[in-house]
Amino acid sequence: MAAAADSLEPVALPADWEQSLFRIAGEALFNTAVHADAHRAVVRLAYHCDQIRLTISDDGVGSPDAVRRSLRAASATPSGEHRGLVNMQTRARDLGGSLT
Repeated sequence: MAAAADSLEPVALPADWEQSLFRIAGEALFNTAVHADAHRAVVRLAYHCDQIRLTISDDGVGSPDAVRRSLRAASATPSGEHRGLVNMQTRARDLGGSLT
């Protein structure tokens, strides 16, 4: 089966999926506002033939490697720190997806 190009047409989603995607985006934007020293953030929701991709990017100063280390540490030893990252990861997994 050939891969379809991204669709620009919104797709009706179950309410729990909409809520989870909204919460993930909100947490990512909160992190951008508080930690990234960014001037701009971009949120994209792309509909593929068999998946939905939510992408949040910014022009901030954060290091993707540092975020990955923080996520690994917070997942291994749950504490009050970096719970937002763990919550985003949990929500994505609950939808059958992943957080990268």
